[in-house]
Amino acid sequence: FLDEEKTPKLEDRIRILQDFFKKNKEKIDVIVVFDYGATKVFLNYSDPIISKIPVVFASELEKGTEIKYKNVTGLAFDYGVSQTYKCGLRIFPNTKKVYVWADNSPTGKLFIEEAMAHLKGYNPDVEIEYGLKVGSLDELRKRCKSLDTNSFVIFGTWSLDTLGRKYSDEELANIFFKDVKVPIFCTYEERIGDGFLGGFVQTPQGNAVSAARKAIRIFNGEFVDRMEIEHIAPTPIFDVRGLVKFDGNIKALPSSSVLVNKFSGYFYKYHIFLVPIIVLFFIILFFLYNLILQKYRNSKLKKSLKEKEVSEKNLQENVRILSSAMPSFRLLSWVYNDRTKVFKYGVTDENGILEINLEGDLSEAMTFVSKEYEDKFMDFFYKLDLVKDIHEFHLEYFGRIPGEVKDSWWEIKGNIQECEDSEGKYKVLNAIHINIQRYKQIEIRLNEALNRAIRSDKLKSNFIANITHEIRTPLHAITGFANLINSEIDEELRIEYTNIIKQNSDKLIEIINDIILVSEIQSGYFELKPVVLDLSQYILELDSIFRYRFPSDIEFIVENPYQSCIVELDKNRLFHIIKIFIDNAIKFTQQGFVKLGYEVENNGVKFYCQDSGIGINEEDKDNIFTLFEKVDSTKEGTGIGLGIVKSIVEKVGGKYGVESEIGKGSYFWFWVPSKKTIIDKESKTSNVEMESMLETKYRVLIVENDNSISDQFIEN
Repeated sequence: FLDEEKTPKLEDRIRILQDFFKKNKEKIDVIVVFDYGATKVFLNYSDPIISKIPVVFASELEKGTEIKYKNVTGLAFDYGVSQTYKCGLRIFPNTKKVYVWADNSPTGKLFIEEAMAHLKGYNPDVEIEYGLKVGSLDELRKRCKSLDTNSFVIFGTWSLDTLGRKYSDEELANIFFKDVKVPIFCTYEERIGDGFLGGFVQTPQGNAVSAARKAIRIFNGEFVDRMEIEHIAPTPIFDVRGLVKFDGNIKALPSSSVLVNKFSGYFYKYHIFLVPIIVLFFIILFFLYNLILQKYRNSKLKKSLKEKEVSEKNLQENVRILSSAMPSFRLLSWVYNDRTKVFKYGVTDENGILEINLEGDLSEAMTFVSKEYEDKFMDFFYKLDLVKDIHEFHLEYFGRIPGEVKDSWWEIKGNIQECEDSEGKYKVLNAIHINIQRYKQIEIRLNEALNRAIRSDKLKSNFIANITHEIRTPLHAITGFANLINSEIDEELRIEYTNIIKQNSDKLIEIINDIILVSEIQSGYFELKPVVLDLSQYILELDSIFRYRFPSDIEFIVENPYQSCIVELDKNRLFHIIKIFIDNAIKFTQQGFVKLGYEVENNGVKFYCQDSGIGINEEDKDNIFTLFEKVDSTKEGTGIGLGIVKSIVEKVGGKYGVESEIGKGSYFWFWVPSKKTIIDKESKTSNVEMESMLETKYRVLIVENDNSISDQFIEN
């Protein structure tokens, strides 16, 4: 808006500023001003509107400039003329004359004034000529060709001749860089290494970042009148190749210098020595390469498989480390011009500092979006013509922005503005991309939790229906055979019916005990009572308890590897788990074997039950340990047995699992920790628990509201 070359008079630029704010209707949070011509306007003019908006400038200032307005802060630059002048004399010690060039623009005048103030009386042996006053390109070309031999130029800015005509950079570059036969230093970063030799310069990118940081501080609530004016020192940047071309003393460069064309510069200087050395080096390298090539190929064939495996593991580890090291929050900000169809976008790091500043068309922006969201994304931009007023918008998509290594969920938030200029109306979109991957994951987990709750409710409903059947079956048997016992039957049938009633009573008690245990587990009143026992003796007791349950077609095998194995476990819970495993093995094994065993392992005991039954499908393995889950509805059972196993084992800090294959049987196992594990493979078996019980006298209280039943139980 305030280009001094188009509008050299200060009062005209002030008028442009006034007109802008009269017409402007959009909210402005901060004004960032670059260059001397624009900065001078805001340092010399304010009104009720501007005074309420923070102003951040980045510019050179005249000596003694006073900041009169409280809403103004910024960055003051040093042209670096004196540093460039002194460094130039060290690089070219035979210099007799120095030309300081700038045009008659406000910035050019300030540059000449600052140069004269800094260089006055520095070196009387070196003549200094200020300004470049020519009225045409022909005069400029003639002036450039007439420079003294032992001299150099310090270039400030020049694009206007004495008649006010403005020339393009390309027109001037053809003259300055072809007709000038002496070194040209500069005070701005442009074209260093492409004509200019450099100097102590101001860098536009660094200055822009510094100004942006001040603006961010204002956004974060810092008061402008408390922010000091920062002075930005110039950066020494030099073109090594150009200095070598003019036989400059490279050793005279400051140690902090940023060097451009460093390699090509040194190569140009020492090419007489370097070329033979490089040729010899490549000849030796060629022979060495051919010497080891065959050996390398042979070894590569042998190691290729191993290297591939190692590379895959390393790649997975590197991806994991990289993912954890990357910032968890990134932004992509962009502006889209509907007339030019051009995106301008930049990525900020976790500190809010600009990392990337790029331009591209809509097709390039589409590379951020995954295939399935491309149509939705494109449709949004195609419908911009239908938007008639300013409004906010948001859009979700799946993809990745520059700097990201994998696709994730993003949300675009921004607004659409309608602008107008001499060519007509057009729309501008300002937006940021916010990573919402974490929120999408939460949404997915909530949906999964809802599905689990629905599934759990369904399983419980199935369980109630199933448990009703499982309870009714033994109750009907008990009732039916109890009635038959009361009838006139012979003693042999009476004994048979009594055994059937007892079996169904035991089955009913087992079902009720399982239901009570599930209730205890889910309510949190689940307790463990570990005791010291000899597993070698206990496994024999289990053998005697369960062996009678097996039909003749199934062999029951017990593996007892130790003479004595003293452990500390909850005996009742252990029995419950083993009983569940054995009952399941009998239920799903028609013939073959069922094997029960144990072994001491990692400060605990691993128990296992193997059968030769029908096996389990791979997809059912993850569900069988879930409460109320019943894989085969045709088999009897409540569906809570293995769920109880899971709860008990997890309660004691153990592990569990199953290995199975359809038609080849199953291998169920669980491991539980033990505070005490004493193994004796040679000593005689002893029942520690039984010995302890025999040494103690116990009193038993029996509570029963039916005295007749209680009396009969005590007598027996």
